[in-house]
Amino acid sequence: MDRRFEPRYPSDLRVHVTILEDGGHSVQGVLVNLSESGICALMDARVAEQSLVKIQIGNTVVYGQASHISEENGKFRTGFTVEQVLLRTSDLTTILRALLNEQQLVTMEPVGS
Repeated sequence: MDRRFEPRYPSDLRVHVTILEDGGHSVQGVLVNLSESGICALMDARVAEQSLVKIQIGNTVVYGQASHISEENGKFRTGFTVEQVLLRTSDLTTILRALLNEQQLVTMEPVGS
């Protein structure tokens, strides 16, 4: 049974994760999927669970916390809970907004159905 409350949207964008408590140590990875409240990325190195992080996706910045980690073929599948998103004007921002807005419209059911 899927415990997620929001739909997840697949992606393969590069991400740059900075661990805020670790003196700014950074890890590279690939975004696997995202929702309004979470991000899943396949990271090149382990990020400790509960670490506060800054995630850069293009010129969009997301602040959050590492919530779960599992090893997968030498990489680390990491789920991040999103706390704050700083969107900047860019093509990526437009694409992310459009994707989330489109999916919200598709998933909304008419009243009385």
